[in-house]
Amino acid sequence: MHDQPTSQTRRGPDEIREAMNHDWEAGNILMGEIFRRGFDSYAAHVQDIAGTFALEDRTVRCIDEGTPGGIHFAGSGILADFEDAVAWMQAAAVDGVTSHTGCGAANLYAQRSGRDLSEAEKLGIEHAQRIAAALGVPYRGHITKLKRPPEYHDARVIYVDDTGTFDSDRSSGLPRGLLISRAHLNPAYALQEVEVAISITLGDHGFGERFTPASPLMLAAVRPSRSPERDAALMQIAGKFSGRVRVDVFGAPDA
Repeated sequence: MHDQPTSQTRRGPDEIREAMNHDWEAGNILMGEIFRRGFDSYAAHVQDIAGTFALEDRTVRCIDEGTPGGIHFAGSGILADFEDAVAWMQAAAVDGVTSHTGCGAANLYAQRSGRDLSEAEKLGIEHAQRIAAALGVPYRGHITKLKRPPEYHDARVIYVDDTGTFDSDRSSGLPRGLLISRAHLNPAYALQEVEVAISITLGDHGFGERFTPASPLMLAAVRPSRSPERDAALMQIAGKFSGRVRVDVFGAPDA
């Protein structure tokens, strides 16, 4: 991937566009292989795939690919009903909550609540602190150093995790992707998060128009065991995007 700038670096539009083109081209070989073989067949031969199903912590993070590890809710649950989010996180036995800079879910929350976008960062922090207090777990801070370029999302995949233990960042053989912890969410609400993730990746802050029917965004359902069954709910969502979004399924390696 393209070297990420430091927090002091300021890149102009042409530099950002060049970096995005570089990152897109760099990911094409891997994505082409996954499209050719299918994700389940591809993942089965990734050397360290078993390690991606072993979380090191249970701290809540956003679905953003720049905040890997832990359990993932969009904006740490900012778009969900507050009491529902608390209940889901309690059931998931979370041990902390974070917020992060440049949160698309916090921006969407600000828009939906009639607030100015300049308040989004503050709203995201306040939400994470409030939900941590309700859970009785630590607020573990505001993540400012993302594991992606600061100006854009470099995800080619949206992982929809049905295991509750998956972390794609633990394998160098898997493409970078947003991660939704569907195992810990109400199924209907989880699909709302999928649509939010698609809007981010297909939008101006993601690879956007680079996603085409020939090089689509992938929705990857992650299952507890290897299984070829299709994901009808994700396929229905993908059908709205004229071939620019494709669905595949892969599972944890058999014990």
